[in-house]
Amino acid sequence: MIIIAVVLVVALGAIFAVTSIVKNNSSKVDKPEEKAFEIKFYEDESGRKSILSKDEAGKHDWGIYSYNIYSYNGDVKIVINNQEIALRDALLDNKITMQEIIERANKDFENEKDVEYLDGGSKEYKYPNYTLLKLNKIGYEKETLQDVYFMPVGMNYSDLDKAIDLYK
Repeated sequence: MIIIAVVLVVALGAIFAVTSIVKNNSSKVDKPEEKAFEIKFYEDESGRKSILSKDEAGKHDWGIYSYNIYSYNGDVKIVINNQEIALRDALLDNKITMQEIIERANKDFENEKDVEYLDGGSKEYKYPNYTLLKLNKIGYEKETLQDVYFMPVGMNYSDLDKAIDLYK
């Protein structure tokens, strides 16, 4: 009887140890690493240029954009894995998403108070070499604008609104 009890205790101990190891391993969740990238803005006098339209994005399997992406007075490049490419190409090749760029901006400016506008939630992120504007402008007679703009340093939402008709 004592031998059976000892075997039972040893067996239960082994089961507990294995269960503990399995629990510890299964509860460990590796977070995906944040994608390393850098946005570069090359200023010029080109006005508004389309980087990627929501209609064009919808033609792809990943057509996830419900907004247009523009640059104003500049070209937008992105550096990923030490390779500089046009933002348009990076988006089309699915090397980066606008969601990842906007999430990074939200993280970079999480302690800033003057980022959001009272027009429905548009957000402006002022980086050292460009300004990123994510519109969420509620239209009174027109649709809500949710486009994204990359603009030169020093330019803001109000400047863009004066320079172009945002609804065109």
